Amino acid sequence: MQISRGHTRTVIIFENFVVKLPRIHFRRALGNLWRSFRGGYLSKCLKYDIEVYSSPRRLLFRGILENWREFRFYRRSRSRFLVPTYFSLFGMLNIQKRGNKTKIEDVNLWCQLCEMTNNEVWADGHTFSNANNFCDDDGKLMMVDYGNARIHDVLDRYGDKIFKDFDLAYVYANRNK
Repeated sequence: MQISRGHTRTVIIFENFVVKLPRIHFRRALGNLWRSFRGGYLSKCLKYDIEVYSSPRRLLFRGILENWREFRFYRRSRSRFLVPTYFSLFGMLNIQKRGNKTKIEDVNLWCQLCEMTNNEVWADGHTFSNANNFCDDDGKLMMVDYGNARIHDVLDRYGDKIFKDFDLAYVYANRNK
């Protein structure tokens, strides 16, 4: 068993599956609320969208929301490009198939995804440029982290193409020769 911590979720990795738990930053959220109260902008702070980095909503609920989105998106799309999310307890706990860590370098992943999607991966460069968000399943690239709603349109349009045509041996440096 291994544990991996991201900003919004903690992943417990078992032999055949992973458990994703939301990270709830209670102390940081309270600190932000207290500073907002002392600074006279508490009502503004309470209205911050969940996407705003210092938003109390983000600090408390983003991991839950991403787990729930991941589960719902997989159930809707059933894309072969997505590692299956088997179960979600309303975002408080997700159970997902474990994928094998991919060996592709971030630059090669990013450049090939840019080419395959006509640069639409810029919808969320952070997710698409990080090889840790993907796995290798029998020579096929699959996505393990797809809870961010900004990437769902890209996955709907290009997920099957990426699954079918992505070359794990692709090296960007050789493309310029």
